[in-house]
Amino acid sequence: MNSHLRAMFFIVVALFARDACAEITALELAETCARALSQNYAGLDAEACSWYVAPCPVCGPEAQPQAAWCVPAGEPVTTIAARAAAALRARPDAAHEGAKAAVKDILSRAYPCQ
Repeated sequence: MNSHLRAMFFIVVALFARDACAEITALELAETCARALSQNYAGLDAEACSWYVAPCPVCGPEAQPQAAWCVPAGEPVTTIAARAAAALRARPDAAHEGAKAAVKDILSRAYPCQ
C-alpha cells in the first residue's frame, strides 16, 4: 500500500471508527509523521499526523479545543510532529498501543497546561 493510500486509510479510520478497536497504533502514527516530515510536511501523511498532534475544533466557530496539552503560540506543527514521532517510537509498546492515548500522554507532558 503506498503512503498516500495508507494515510487516507488512517484518516478514514480516525473519522469513522473513533470508538472501535480499529485505531492506528502509536508506531503507525510515528511512521506517518516521520514520512510527512521527510516530505516537507505536506500531503496526506502531514494531514494524518496533524489530526493527532495538532487537533483543532471542527464543530463550528463557537467550538473550543478540548486538548489535554497547551502548545505555546507560534510553535510550528513540524516541531510538535517531530517531538511526537520520536517519543512514540521510543515507547516500549508502540506497536500495540493506540495512537490517541499515546499522543495525549506524550504531548500533555511536553506541553503542560498551566
